[in-house]
Amino acid sequence: MKEVIAVIFVILFCVFSWKIASAESISNQIMKECVQKYAPNWNKAAACHSDYRVGQSKYKNEKIKKLLAEKPWYRGKNWKWEDKAEYTCVKQYDTGMTICHKPIYIN
Repeated sequence: MKEVIAVIFVILFCVFSWKIASAESISNQIMKECVQKYAPNWNKAAACHSDYRVGQSKYKNEKIKKLLAEKPWYRGKNWKWEDKAEYTCVKQYDTGMTICHKPIYIN
């Protein structure tokens, strides 16, 4: 039984490592292209790669803005991410869990 669990753990570790490595390999490939394009000038190569990373960050921010436009209750009070907007939370002392839910409006 322990061997089966160990094999499953190793397989999951390899899959997650492969996903992380493939995401980084795209960035590395862009860096290689920038270095080849601006071979003697390292500052321009670094600026080229920085432009790529800034573009990626802007894309992710646009996705988050779109999500917040569709689901504004994720914003929270005063734009603090840890606060949940309009949620009621109840702490269960026997389990130690905090259960939060949106208010129920009756028309």
